[in-house]
Amino acid sequence: MMWRKKRRPSAPLPEEQTGWDEDSGLLYDSSAEDESSLLYSSLAEDEPVPPAGRRRRAKNRCAARRKGAAILTGLAVLLLLLGFFAVRRLVSGTPVSPAVAGALEAEENAASNSSGDSQTGSSGSSYSSGGSQEGSSGSSNSSGDSQTGESDASSSPGGSQTEEKALATLDDATGDLTVRYLDVGQGMAALIECGGHYMAIDGGGRASSSKFVAVLKACGVEKLDYIIVSHYDDDHLAGLIGALHVFPTDLVLAPDYEADTAIYRSYKEMLTEEDVPEQVPSPGDIYPFGTAAFQIVGPGTWSAELENDRSIMVLLTNGTHRFLFPGDAETAEEADVLAGGLSLKADVLSSPHHGSKTSNTNAFLDAVSPQIAIVSAGADNKYHHPHPSVLRRYEKRGIQVYRTDESGTITVISQEGELTVSTEK
Repeated sequence: MMWRKKRRPSAPLPEEQTGWDEDSGLLYDSSAEDESSLLYSSLAEDEPVPPAGRRRRAKNRCAARRKGAAILTGLAVLLLLLGFFAVRRLVSGTPVSPAVAGALEAEENAASNSSGDSQTGSSGSSYSSGGSQEGSSGSSNSSGDSQTGESDASSSPGGSQTEEKALATLDDATGDLTVRYLDVGQGMAALIECGGHYMAIDGGGRASSSKFVAVLKACGVEKLDYIIVSHYDDDHLAGLIGALHVFPTDLVLAPDYEADTAIYRSYKEMLTEEDVPEQVPSPGDIYPFGTAAFQIVGPGTWSAELENDRSIMVLLTNGTHRFLFPGDAETAEEADVLAGGLSLKADVLSSPHHGSKTSNTNAFLDAVSPQIAIVSAGADNKYHHPHPSVLRRYEKRGIQVYRTDESGTITVISQEGELTVSTEK
């Protein structure tokens, strides 16, 4: 070690406190507690001893160097650890949430599956996309393609693009689906079966409540996966109260408003008594049903002036076949649903509001473009349902019309790419 100046200290250390180590040649301070006080190794016996203050500064510099080295070592270790974890994250990849993974999978499946043409077969009647086929009753019809993936979902409530793509993947479904439009007089009731699963959409009026329950029993129903209440009018709701009492039900889907009627209060009491969960759906929601599925496409708003325009609108899909149930939707709801952007394309349309002239607008019928329309109405009803102007709109579009007041219960079966229609008075 070299010193800038070699001077003797103004006050030399007493001899008893300093000395030379003969073996190492180090100058030591005998008053220190350990050997760390051996400060200098470069001084010969005849060289001057640095002053005490300079020795202290040298010692402090050594300590500072040791401390700096320790800090640098710690930083180096930290950087190595950070680098290790960064490389590990890059190699393993960023985790994907289940929701995102499901959306990606649905998109991939939708891209790989081509939407088949809507084909209908023969039982009582036959329906084919791209060409008509005669059935035993001689009734035939032809319409455009019915594809499950058609939707401008970017403008739909809640952003339902993923739901539409998920719905499109059902094109590969192979299960049978049976839809029975029941003859319940002036009212509406449908029983749907798919792979041993059952669902009821409305249940008819008070006068047909017992008949509705009896039909469900005759069809082998022991439990209902879903009950859908389109709205709270008596001619749609009353029969469902008896069904809730008789059949265990997994879930009730109902509109988001209350009705000041005795039948509505009875309905709410039955839900409580049977401990059945009730849910208010939103447009775009999709529910599984056997090999099929159904999507809520309306209403556009729960605050419509007319209760009819708050009807839950259901689009049921099985493979390439689609069934639309609009409840008693009138002009306002039809316009709201069209503005919502969800696809309404269907093969079979349950005529809105029993075929009323306050429903079934040209724009709505053009968007749905059905091959078949089912009118649920009572014989010689005082409302004159279905209205002649609506029947003319159907005829103009080549839509085959079936009426419960004329044909009784109407059964439509979706099976292996074909639709078959039969009636039972």
